[in-house]
Amino acid sequence: MLSDPKLVTDDLIEERWQAANHADALQTMKAMYSAEAFALQQQFLAQSATPPYWSMLHKVQCPTLLTWGFDDRQCPLDMAAIPLRLIPNAELHVFPNCGHWVNTEAKDACERVSIEFLRR
Repeated sequence: MLSDPKLVTDDLIEERWQAANHADALQTMKAMYSAEAFALQQQFLAQSATPPYWSMLHKVQCPTLLTWGFDDRQCPLDMAAIPLRLIPNAELHVFPNCGHWVNTEAKDACERVSIEFLRR
């Protein structure tokens, strides 16, 4: 999640470990990422009149700020092209030397960019 290994402390590891071992965590992960969940999603999409969220991004009507870490290994930078292309009036700000947790690893810069965006 973090680009800078110095930010990975024993306390952070313990916090993430406790969160991952929480009773609801396994159920949540299974519901999102398991083969069964994927099969259910495919079944739902085949039977539902509700399209998947990503196919409706073009309907977003408000200006949208996308923030991305250049060194994000969970959602690499090229993934930002999808919402950037599909959401009208979307802006992308890429933070250097930053992983997936932009609001943690580039906290001050992220807050500055967000405030500037909101003030416009």
